[in-house]
Amino acid sequence: MTIVGWCHRQLRLIWHRKSLAGPRSGRPPTLDYVEDWILTLHRNNRGYSARRIAAILRHDLKHPIDKNTVARILKKHGLTPHPPDTTTSRHQDPDWRTLFHNHAFYSMDFKTTLDALCRQVFILNIVDHKRRRLVWSRATHNPTSAWVAQQIREAFPFDEARGGIMLIDRDSIFAHIAAHTLPSFGMRVRRTAYRCPWQNAVVERFNRTLKEELLSSIVVLNLRQLNRLLSEYRTYYNTARPHMANDGEPPTPIHPVAANDSDIGHNPSRCRLEAIPWLGGLHHSYRLSA
Repeated sequence: MTIVGWCHRQLRLIWHRKSLAGPRSGRPPTLDYVEDWILTLHRNNRGYSARRIAAILRHDLKHPIDKNTVARILKKHGLTPHPPDTTTSRHQDPDWRTLFHNHAFYSMDFKTTLDALCRQVFILNIVDHKRRRLVWSRATHNPTSAWVAQQIREAFPFDEARGGIMLIDRDSIFAHIAAHTLPSFGMRVRRTAYRCPWQNAVVERFNRTLKEELLSSIVVLNLRQLNRLLSEYRTYYNTARPHMANDGEPPTPIHPVAANDSDIGHNPSRCRLEAIPWLGGLHHSYRLSA
């Protein structure tokens, strides 16, 4: 070995030792307890995507993490994250976008399902566009204009919707509602064009979510049971379920309070992950407990 070669070899050894002693480059490794949280969330909620698990960690446990990191950890343990929603949004007319931003905007529509006796059940859903808040969800076997009018009165008891706009389709049951009930509440009516369900996309998307997260997992025995579940689902949907449209926050977030928060934020590795069941364990929200 020449002197020049020996010098280069020593120089490489010096830099190698420095690289080992210095701080690691790139992203910091995911802590073991965070990895345990991710696996627990996936085990309790098999249908949740990596993006939704990341949103729960950010909102419930105050631990920001990228959805790709969550997916990588699940794959490392031989688990396949549920694919995220890939619904393609259609182009919206600029006039509709202006309305959405400048007014209190609500939409209303029915979702149908069957009960245990194969009777059709109609679920009326009202959604606030601003934060995707579920204002009302109620079921009946016999939807009439009078029944819908009563649901609107119960959904908006304190004139909170006055001056707002209600978006509805051209179902004949809404004719009297559009002409009389909604104007009496100080609301304007916007009706979708024929064969354009995408113009009512917010409530249409909610109807799909309701089917995926509740209706497909239960047997409807009677209206009392279903309306009780819809009421609890509305609370879960508005206060605990992460929404991508709200950057992972629920429409009306209520941050979970730990049972004993003296160590929370200082030593999260010493805290226990506590699951809060919703709808009999069909869904969960989470908090840290010391």
